[in-house]
This record gives sequence, structure tokens and C-alpha cells, in this order.
Amino acid sequence: MATEKTPEKTLTPSAPVATSKRTATPTLDEGAAPTVVITALAPASAAVGDPSFVLRVLGAGFTRDSVIVFAGQDEPTTYFSDGEVQTGMNMPLWQGADPAIPCLVRNADGAVSNTVHFVMDPPPAVPVDHAAASKPFPVIDLI
Repeated sequence: MATEKTPEKTLTPSAPVATSKRTATPTLDEGAAPTVVITALAPASAAVGDPSFVLRVLGAGFTRDSVIVFAGQDEPTTYFSDGEVQTGMNMPLWQGADPAIPCLVRNADGAVSNTVHFVMDPPPAVPVDHAAASKPFPVIDLI
């Protein structure tokens, strides 16, 4: 679960991957489609103050070793299928709205999905009872 909001971090594999006789860090060619793809987040948004929930990440190419990276943090991830992984959202940790929290999936082989943004809306406005607000406070005599 996300422990706090942090600036977006660039993800890089922890070790180079061997290829033929050289080593290279895996990268995603800008023109190539990623082998791991996020097609949707469910839900795609929440509001500050909402109860905690399970975030479903839907797509393709997920493996048992896939990790959801939410707001730059690796999250405990549950694998359901090639097309779904999940993590818990601990909502009391979120104190402010954010219209674009990055979410991606990283596989153990270094493959990284596209980034999809989760929306954290501000808490709902508290309605004001204008009739009650305009009444004077009662006067209490203390003797």
C-alpha cells in the first residue's frame, strides 16, 4: 500500500540483462508496443476520505512476479491472471487531491508497462446549513 505520496521516480532494472556477448539495460523503444500493457484501473479515481479499497489493474502481459508501482512506490501485488493484478489502497494515508498519480506495472524480467494515471479527488464539500449558521449563539448566564 502506498505509504505517502512521493515525486515520480524513474524506474530502472537493478541489474543489467545479458544479451549475446554484451550486457544491456532493457529499454522500451519509443515506437515499440510494450509487452506489459495497462488498459484500465478499476476504480480509476477516489476521493480523499473514501474508505480503503482494492485497486484492480487490468491489461495484458502480467506475470506472477509483476509489481504494481503506484506513485513511485512498489506495492504489495496480488496476481490474478495475465490480465489482472491488484493492490490495496490505504485511503487514510492520502491527505490531498492529485489529478495524476502515476501507476504502472513492472515484471521481473524488467519489462515495464505504459503509465496510467489514477485521480485522487478532493474530499466532498461539507454542506452548510445556512439557516442554522445565521442563528445567534444562545447566551448562557453563569452565576
